[in-house]
Amino acid sequence: MSNWVEWLWEEDQPAMPKLKRLSIVACPKLSSLPKVLLFHATSLEILQIIAAKQIKSVENLKSVKELRVLENPNLDRISNLPNLSFIRIRDCPNLKILENLKFFHRMELSDIQMETLPEYLITTMLEKLTIWCKDELLVKITSQGIGDTEWKKFEHIPLVKIYSNDQSLYAKYRKSSFSFNTNVDQQNQRN
Repeated sequence: MSNWVEWLWEEDQPAMPKLKRLSIVACPKLSSLPKVLLFHATSLEILQIIAAKQIKSVENLKSVKELRVLENPNLDRISNLPNLSFIRIRDCPNLKILENLKFFHRMELSDIQMETLPEYLITTMLEKLTIWCKDELLVKITSQGIGDTEWKKFEHIPLVKIYSNDQSLYAKYRKSSFSFNTNVDQQNQRN
C-alpha cells in the first residue's frame, strides 16, 4: 500500500463495528486516518501505525486501549484517547503533544537519535515509563542528578527504566520509597 494517499470512507456507511485490531503499515503517502473511523470502529482496541510517514495526528479514538506508533516522523500529536492505557512510541521525533489521555498507565519510548527527553513527559501522568535511547543521553541523565532538566521531565512518574539501545547501560528510578540505580559509572570505569 505504498501509494495509498487517502482513506476514503463514506460517512453514511457503517463499517467495521467489531474490528478489535488495526495495523497500518508502510503507507508513506497516507496523510490521515478517516474521521468516520471515530464513529464506526467502536470496538477498536489496538491500533498500530508503522511507517505512515505523512500522518500528523492520532486523535479522538474513544475505544483504543493500546497504541503503537513506530517510524512516523511527521506525527506531532496524540490526543483525546480516553481509554488508552498503553502506548509504544518509536522513532517519532516530531511528536510534541500528548494530551487528554485519562487512563494512560504505561509508555515505552524509543528513539536513539534524541538528544533530550521530550517535553510532553512533564505533563504525562503514567505509572510506568520505559525508555531506550543513545548512550550519551543516558549518561547525561545519570550525571546531571536529581532535580536537573532531564530529571524534571520524569521525576513525577512512579517507575522509570532507561536503557541504552543495546541495553548495556541502564538507569532505574522508583519515586515511592525512593531508589535509583545505574550501571553507567561501572561501565565507564571499564572503558
